[in-house]
Amino acid sequence: MEQALLHPKKKTLTTRLGEHFVEGKAYENLCSIAQEYDMPFNTIYKRYSRGCRGDELVPLKKRRAYTAPKEDNQHRFVAGGVEYRSAAEACRRLGVKYVTYRNRIRNGHTIEQALGIIAVEDGRVTRGKKYDADGTYRTIKELAEFFSVPEPTIRDRLQRGATIRQALGLEEISNGSHLKQCEVQRTKRAAIRLEVDGEIFRSYKALADKYGLPQYTVRQRIVDYGYTPENAVKLDGKSKPITVEGVEYPSKAALAEAYGLTPAVLLARLAGDVTVEQALGIEQRETLKSIDFEGEIFCSLTDLANKKNIPIGALRSRIKSGLSLKEAIDAGDRIRNSGRYNLTILERDEHLAHQSAWLYFVRIVINGKERFKIGITTQTVADRLKQEAYEFATIKVVRGTLMDCFILEQEIIDLLSDKRDLGVTSSMLDGYSEVFNLDDGDVKFISDFLGA
Repeated sequence: MEQALLHPKKKTLTTRLGEHFVEGKAYENLCSIAQEYDMPFNTIYKRYSRGCRGDELVPLKKRRAYTAPKEDNQHRFVAGGVEYRSAAEACRRLGVKYVTYRNRIRNGHTIEQALGIIAVEDGRVTRGKKYDADGTYRTIKELAEFFSVPEPTIRDRLQRGATIRQALGLEEISNGSHLKQCEVQRTKRAAIRLEVDGEIFRSYKALADKYGLPQYTVRQRIVDYGYTPENAVKLDGKSKPITVEGVEYPSKAALAEAYGLTPAVLLARLAGDVTVEQALGIEQRETLKSIDFEGEIFCSLTDLANKKNIPIGALRSRIKSGLSLKEAIDAGDRIRNSGRYNLTILERDEHLAHQSAWLYFVRIVINGKERFKIGITTQTVADRLKQEAYEFATIKVVRGTLMDCFILEQEIIDLLSDKRDLGVTSSMLDGYSEVFNLDDGDVKFISDFLGA
């Protein structure tokens, strides 16, 4: 008596499918494999029905012998045989501005050329007027270097009326033949006057230093892009220091790298009218799919279901049935109405799973046509089928626990999936999905499958 009360009878169900060998170990049935690997029976069963056998019944990462490959994500960028965490780090260590590196890559340079590891021949065209002093045309700068004459001296002499050979000292300049320096009209560069908040700055450098910006950035914004001096220094650009989560970053590019993004991605997100924290993924951004539940923003209903540990299908079904979102969440992951037997119900209710049951295989006449039905019941077969008001004849009956009968029933249904009678509907009888059109060979196979 004590043995019966304290030690429930173990499942001893075996099937005609034979033993299954997984990682060198034999298992009597699919259920024992699911228990061994702590997996849902449905997963093992579906893999079997799709043709998986042996080790393939268990997903690769679930197997005992599985060893995850080692991944070294620390270094992802290689230049000149040296590994760096990113292109931005390579630029910092090699003293190349990141924007320069990107422009060079865009212009067709290799990574090593863009980083200055491999020299690139300067293919730019020399601009400026060229002079013929000795049969070869050269610019003033080239002439100054070739004849060892200071460039300012050459330009000064030319402005005063000397020929190029006289300017280079190749020919003598007679006294009084040229203008004096004080008589030369020189073009003066317009004075720089930059005003920001009432303060006057006389150079781009002074303005840039005042606001902690690079000089070239300020000048480029004013001269090339047409910004006003005030907008040029107050623009929320990439080079402006930025503080996130208490940490100050010198630029948005550095911030993007710290959070595993590229500067282009970060700037694109910020262009979408979001905060920096939302662009970095620190805070949840509201979208059309966002769900606001009790003051917390979730990116979607699926995200909410996952964080509340509720199956998304169950959550959607509850809302569709008329429950409010709060009522659907408060219901938790419990089954509100068990309905017909299924694996989830049986796994959660151990008492029900061990209840005595019958698996029956019968010949049944529906609307004058002979068909065959498989099913399980905790009643007698006669009591179960008399509810359907159809003539039937029992072919085979197997007794066991409700869980054992359910597993065996699912195996048979899967074997006969292509022989199901689709003409039988729910309006004709309960359990209509377990009615089949079988020939004598099929009937014998199922009878043998169920054993003597």
